[in-house]
Amino acid sequence: MSVKLYISSTILDSAKDMITAIDNSDFSVDHIVVVPDKFSLQMENLLLDTLSQKALFNVRVMGMTELAGEILKDEDDNILSSGESLLLTQKAIENVRENLLVLNKSNINFCYEINKIIMQLKSSLVKGNDLNENAKGLAGVKFHDLRLIYNEYESLRKMNDANSRLSLATQKVKNSDVFQNTKIYFACFDAFTKEAYLLLKSLISSAKEVSVSLARTNNIGNDYIYEKDIFQKLVNVASECNVEYSVIEKNKRFFPQKDAIVRGVYSFNEVKCKNDGFYTLLSASSIYEEIESIAKIIYYHITKGYHYKDFAVMLSDIPNYENYIENIFSLFDIPYFIDSSVCADQTILAKTIFEFFNVVLSHYSSQSLKALFSDILLGKEGDKIEKIELFKIDNKFKYKKYIGEENQYDSVFNELEKCENAKDFGDIIRKILDVVRVNFTNLMDDLENRAYLKERNINIQAEEIIVEAIDLIEKYEGKISLSEYIKKLKLILSFKEVLTVPTYVDGIFVGDATSSSLLDTKIIFIVGGEKLPLINSDNGFLSDEELALNFEDKQVQPTIRMINRRNRFRLFNLLSKATQKLILTYQVLNEEGKKNELPSYISSLNRIFDCESIKASELFNFVYSSDSFAALGNRKSFIQNYYFVLDKQIKERLSIEEDLGFVNKNEISHDGEDVFFESKRARVTQLEQYFSCPFKHFVNYGLSLKEKNINEFEVKDIGNVCHRGAELFARELYNKNFDLKINVDEFINQHFCQILEDERLLEKFDSVDEKQSLEKYLKKHLRSLLGDILKEMEVSRFRPKYLEKKFDQLKVGEKQITLVGKVDRIDECGDYFRIIDYKTGNTGNILKELYFGNKLQLFLYQKVAKESFGKRSAGVFYFSAKFDFSKTGEDDKKVLKGLTENDKEVISLLDTQIGINGKSNILAISEAAKKDMYKGSAIAKEKLSVYENYAKKIADKAVNEICDGYIEAKPDEDSCIWCPYSSICKYEKTNGIRKKDKIGDFDCEE
Repeated sequence: MSVKLYISSTILDSAKDMITAIDNSDFSVDHIVVVPDKFSLQMENLLLDTLSQKALFNVRVMGMTELAGEILKDEDDNILSSGESLLLTQKAIENVRENLLVLNKSNINFCYEINKIIMQLKSSLVKGNDLNENAKGLAGVKFHDLRLIYNEYESLRKMNDANSRLSLATQKVKNSDVFQNTKIYFACFDAFTKEAYLLLKSLISSAKEVSVSLARTNNIGNDYIYEKDIFQKLVNVASECNVEYSVIEKNKRFFPQKDAIVRGVYSFNEVKCKNDGFYTLLSASSIYEEIESIAKIIYYHITKGYHYKDFAVMLSDIPNYENYIENIFSLFDIPYFIDSSVCADQTILAKTIFEFFNVVLSHYSSQSLKALFSDILLGKEGDKIEKIELFKIDNKFKYKKYIGEENQYDSVFNELEKCENAKDFGDIIRKILDVVRVNFTNLMDDLENRAYLKERNINIQAEEIIVEAIDLIEKYEGKISLSEYIKKLKLILSFKEVLTVPTYVDGIFVGDATSSSLLDTKIIFIVGGEKLPLINSDNGFLSDEELALNFEDKQVQPTIRMINRRNRFRLFNLLSKATQKLILTYQVLNEEGKKNELPSYISSLNRIFDCESIKASELFNFVYSSDSFAALGNRKSFIQNYYFVLDKQIKERLSIEEDLGFVNKNEISHDGEDVFFESKRARVTQLEQYFSCPFKHFVNYGLSLKEKNINEFEVKDIGNVCHRGAELFARELYNKNFDLKINVDEFINQHFCQILEDERLLEKFDSVDEKQSLEKYLKKHLRSLLGDILKEMEVSRFRPKYLEKKFDQLKVGEKQITLVGKVDRIDECGDYFRIIDYKTGNTGNILKELYFGNKLQLFLYQKVAKESFGKRSAGVFYFSAKFDFSKTGEDDKKVLKGLTENDKEVISLLDTQIGINGKSNILAISEAAKKDMYKGSAIAKEKLSVYENYAKKIADKAVNEICDGYIEAKPDEDSCIWCPYSSICKYEKTNGIRKKDKIGDFDCEE
């Protein structure tokens, strides 16, 4: 017996070193390669490519679950399936519901989450009675409920589930010689559970030899992304078994680009490498643009002799991209396989069954009847749908009168209505399966003929899974209602994943960048790079902090921190698998129109390869007539007969040659409209920056020079946290009909991680050394802001109507540039509305800022809102989100800073308490000596429409000057203080600044 530990910088490289060492020439020795369950197919391919003895007679590949089954094959015929485990979890919840304090839901997702927590506890060797229901705060209440559910689940469980099975296998190995002539190899694992370590310990004591491949850094700069304790735990296990261990660490050198990635990504060390066309970063404005550019690159390389299997497309979010992949890849005739599963409730057969059930459950509603008679397995009976619409059939009486007699499936409905127990419902489902069997078989044949092999393979498995599900329900349920039966059937089917293997020998592999397994591949695309690595937050039933309150000697793993580190490490490993080219794509703007910050791994790659992003839209620009595409007939002619406009730099990076008719890109137009206003659109903040300093605007929006992204919390991040917190809080109040008794601290604790995740700040937050101090500081900011929101709402009749409201209706300048923006809040009260914008910094003199163009947004938002809603403006306001706002005088203490007209009706709506106190505590307004008049800096001297029209005029002026090419360094007096471009500006104050004097169509002094 011996233990061998194979070590390299990446998981795959250490596995390859271990596999290379397998000598399967002696057929008396059995070899078992154990891998993560989804990696079996790739490992078999790797073995065939690597082993000197190509025959695999005595080499088997299996997952950990299959290994446990191999050990228990003589005695363990009855194993609890995942569906049965879920059903037991639901039943356990129902059985102890009366004693539950908080965890008393029964919907599908809830049962799944509770089941997942129980399995996590079991894999960490934690029993129900280990849960400390006396823990402080809400954690103790959760532990109380979870303890009841967990113990009830165990009492209901009469067979081994996946976790119990592993423990049982461990016990059997201890007393068995089944592996005495077997060498076992654990490959491609990035972590092991406590149960797995116990199984490893038993195998080390009984097998001929146990080998484990693991990754360990060769560079101290990025060692923090590795799971550091695996090596030491394995050494300790070998020591406990009194077995010698050996470490095999080959001194191999990677090719330069891979070596640079392994040493430089996520690293504190500076690593540089010549690009040589290896790495490309593409920026895109949409998913369509991302996938289209990838399809074109793939097609070009295919014309140069590559095979489809030479590519892998790894997605940040498969569901978001799947339809685009299907549509665009089919346009280019690109064969592909998406490494994703379908839940069994989404299969064709399951949908048909639910459609039958829903007709009866909905009392023969028109919608449910139309869905059923449109079903592909029932022949899409259009004549019945026409009758439903003609006679407005929406109940059982009308159904029986107009359709019942001619409906061949009417007996199914009649029998469904008579069902009283689970067996009755199961018999009906079996009958439905028989009724549609012929049509289903024909449909599967059609899918095969049309080469939709993945869809066929998935759906062909559905009947067996459905029958298994109804057998399970019959096993545990007697008398049951139709609605409860549907709930249980969906519970089992919705979490039973139907998998399939790749259907093309030569096809593009499309997988999940975090979870899909991949071998070394010539060209790897990573798509949606701005969303990677995936970050989980502590917003589940039990957070890391709550688990820490319960366990001292028994640590529950994986923690959220571990999961996030593993996701980061998996992405790191994925980057290292490209052997010729690594091409990343990302979207410039998020769904809210905010600019995406590049994640730190992309910043690392850009720094390593001295690379900047390229617009995907400029990658392949081609022109063709409307009928020429059809006339060409095939994509090769399409590629070879059209002119592509291609940037020289891109051409070098992608190694594209002139022989396909490529031409150099034309010089950029010097028309300001083309340079500064892409797609003839501009944001309000762009015009404000122009008035701040035309040269700063030129460098930022014209040259697109940006500051180096620093992966640490900055002042702007605190502002973003406050903005998002205020938005979620206002939305919560809206959903609760503005119940102002909401607990602010409880809201912050529940939503804190979501706020960080929404602003893509979790990775920054996770990397901060003083994490607890920063969390306390941020929550203090949020508590102050949300308290002020409640304080203001207590005295105001205005309530939020629109949150983060986007607009793009306003045209400005002679070129009619569309001005786009987003209003933090639009509040309404009767015929009035007001504009609210959250500010974490100083707002300054609002009219002076407006006069010089530095703050246009409030009045432009007002103009658009007034035209859109047909209501009167009650004012425009900044809502102070500063933690301490008492530095510059009395006005700065007010939470609302802005302007409203001297109108008693409006002011009494803004602050209902002003008549009691004689002054407002939220606005800089007080009663004047003259009756029904007010004074204060928040009282506008002109009609609000005057400022609104002025804002529009100077927005027009800004656009016209920008289009004329005005880029002179002419800052206002504050613009240079934090300007990042001062080193290239060379501006001297002696040249003069724009003085803030009293000029214009209105008095800018408040």
